[in-house]
Amino acid sequence: MTPAPTVPVEGAYPGAGGPRPAHAKPATAFFKGEYGGEDTALIITPSGNIGCDLSPDFSGCGVDSWMESGLYMDPREGSLWWVYFDEGKKPTVGHRGDAPLYMWNTPKPQVVNYGEAIYYKNDVCASEQNGLTCWDTKTGRGALLNKSGYKAF
Repeated sequence: MTPAPTVPVEGAYPGAGGPRPAHAKPATAFFKGEYGGEDTALIITPSGNIGCDLSPDFSGCGVDSWMESGLYMDPREGSLWWVYFDEGKKPTVGHRGDAPLYMWNTPKPQVVNYGEAIYYKNDVCASEQNGLTCWDTKTGRGALLNKSGYKAF
C-alpha cells in the first residue's frame, strides 16, 4: 500500500515539496525572454487574486488582496504583497516596485483551475479552493498562499 502524500504545512497541497504530481500539466502562457534569455511562465488563480511569474532565474507570486488590505506592511516600503521563491531558500514576503509580468496581460496568464497543477522547469503550482501551493521540486522549498497569508516550507 502506498502511503498518503505528506503535507509540509497545514492546508498545503498534499505532496507539496516533493516530486511533480503525475496529473500536473505543462505551463502554456509565456513571456518570451529577451535577447535569448529564459522564458517566464505566467499563471493566475481562477479568482484572479494570486498570480505568479515562474522562470529558472526568478520565481515569485503576488497576492492582490494583500496589497489592498495591508496584511503585511513595512513602514518604509508599504504593503508587502509579493512572495519571493529564491532557489534553496525558504520563500519570503516582500515589496515589489514594478508590475509582475502576469499583470501585463501580454500574453494573458494561464488560469490554473481549482484541482489543477502546472509545472515549468522545477517549479510546480497547485491550485485549490483554499489557496495556491507552489514549490521547487529540486529543493523542496515552497509556500501556500491565500488571502489569509502565506505558509512557507
